[in-house]
Order: sequence, then C-alpha cells, then structure tokens
Amino acid sequence: MSNQAKRIVLVSRPVGEPKATDFRVEDCALPVPGAGQVLLRTIWLSLDPYMRGRMSDGPSYAAPVPIGGVMEGGTVSEVVASNNAGFAKGDIVLSRAGWQTHARGRPDRENQGCSRRRHRGR
Repeated sequence: MSNQAKRIVLVSRPVGEPKATDFRVEDCALPVPGAGQVLLRTIWLSLDPYMRGRMSDGPSYAAPVPIGGVMEGGTVSEVVASNNAGFAKGDIVLSRAGWQTHARGRPDRENQGCSRRRHRGR
C-alpha cells in the first residue's frame, strides 16, 4: 500500500455553477489510525445535490465546508487497517469520508467513522 492519499478541497465559494477552479486536488500522507480508529479506502463516492449548498457560506441546515476543507460526501469504503475490535481489514462499510481516497475514522463517533452495517470482504 502506498503511503500517499489524495483529497479534493474547496478553494473558493462557487458563484453560479461550480467550476474546476473552485477545487484543488492535493496529495497528502496516508492517515494512520489511532486507538479505536480505522483507516478507510474509498470505493464509491456519492455525489448529491445537497453538496452545492455545503459549498456556500449562506444560511443552511448544515455547516459549510470550510475553504481548504475536504469536500463533504458519503462513501462506501473498505477497511484497510483497524485498531477497533468491531471492524476487520476487508470490511466494507458506509462512511462520511468525503472526497478523498483514504480517511481515518472512529466508528463509535457519529460522522467521524463508519456504520456498523458491514460486509466481510475477501
């Protein structure tokens, strides 16, 4: 496994339709899972209309993605490393990893990890 990951961050608030220049692809170090955490590899990313609202800093039911922050998004991910007894390497999980190839999560904290629904992989 490579020690590098990629993420897409918001670099400006879109005016009208989002453009490629409103985002930046960044290379970053692969996150290392701490105690109780898992390392996830994104398999599928859900792109949904609500994301446009998260790019704006206007009034909304949800906080905006900060400038320089990883874009929000639901994912289907594979557990590639685990320090959590409830999850094993190869598990396929639902998570809120966002627009990045890898993410570190803590499954027992809402919106920081992955759901308990899982499928044992390989």
